[in-house]
Amino acid sequence: MIESHEGREERQIRIETLRGGVEGFLHTNSMVRTLDEVNVVTGNFLTLHSPRSYSGEWKLDGGPLAISKSSTLFVMEMAAPAARARRRGDAVRFSRSPVRLWVKQVSVQGFVHVPPGGTAMSRLNQSSHDFMALTSVSVVGPNFEFATPFLAVNRAFISAAQEIRPEHVDDDLVSPKELESATASARDHSDS
Repeated sequence: MIESHEGREERQIRIETLRGGVEGFLHTNSMVRTLDEVNVVTGNFLTLHSPRSYSGEWKLDGGPLAISKSSTLFVMEMAAPAARARRRGDAVRFSRSPVRLWVKQVSVQGFVHVPPGGTAMSRLNQSSHDFMALTSVSVVGPNFEFATPFLAVNRAFISAAQEIRPEHVDDDLVSPKELESATASARDHSDS
């Protein structure tokens, strides 16, 4: 669910940390992408409003929760990402490159967007931002499994990465229909 008030927005997100998972609302500007929020806009902490634990040993008492970005494995939007205004530099055509990442004990598969002549592996080595974006993602952890249209992964916790060969893409990545179903399921689960 996304609620917008005069350019401000409450964006429902889920954060997986070293301590476990929590979801809540990120107060941001409606023109700012979640990836930009975690990489550029906020300082060392992401503040979640109305936080709720979905895994781990959190004891939450109702107030806002500030989560250290240095302990964040990944950030996921609970609703399909909204179309945001494009910046002038976004006009460059990016291609999608399928990858598998190992983030702690979690397997993450999806597409990384690469500029002309770039590769998924070269995107891993960009040190200007801590988090990298993946789209059409499937995530499998020890106690959870889900699919999402967007995931921001903290590069510091990627222990290995592998480009997925094109002939394996259909077998390894989430189909659009499965993704749509999984996104609806995640929203339904968060409403309960």
